[in-house]
Amino acid sequence: AARNGDAIGADSTDGGAESAAIERAATVTLSIGASGPEREDGTRAVDLSIGKGRMTGGDRVLSMSYCGRSGRWRLTGEARPAAEVKAEREGQRDNAKQRAAELAIIAAAERATEPQARDDLSAIACCGKSIRRAAVAALLSRGELVEVARKKPRSGVWQVWTKAKADSAGIPLAGGES
Repeated sequence: AARNGDAIGADSTDGGAESAAIERAATVTLSIGASGPEREDGTRAVDLSIGKGRMTGGDRVLSMSYCGRSGRWRLTGEARPAAEVKAEREGQRDNAKQRAAELAIIAAAERATEPQARDDLSAIACCGKSIRRAAVAALLSRGELVEVARKKPRSGVWQVWTKAKADSAGIPLAGGES
């Protein structure tokens, strides 16, 4: 969990049964976490978690740079609360999931032979319902999908399609837009 960046800050103190006694007695616990790819200069970005620090406080993450050839470590940023780093990473993962969902949804819309209900179209994306809804909303706001003047039976909700598909099929856009 430390290597892939999931166990950061105070979460990094639970290294395992064999080190539990050491961790309980320690004044400070440090854990080398996720590292990025090697850069041109031979260094790589590495997270250093301060699990606990009796005199300095714990549950923090430091951005470091490590050079494997020399063994040199360098501080590259300020210590940040682990909760802030976790929230930032979760946001990045959610953004990546939403972008993947957008790509799948727009590809499905381009393959569709007629307008689709949002839920039917977004079902192609293998992710949570909230991410699928956000993906459809983003596509609509950017104009990559459009609402057409055709409603899904018994729902009262406009169906969606790509503008090019709607134009070529002669289906007007919802709200009289062109």
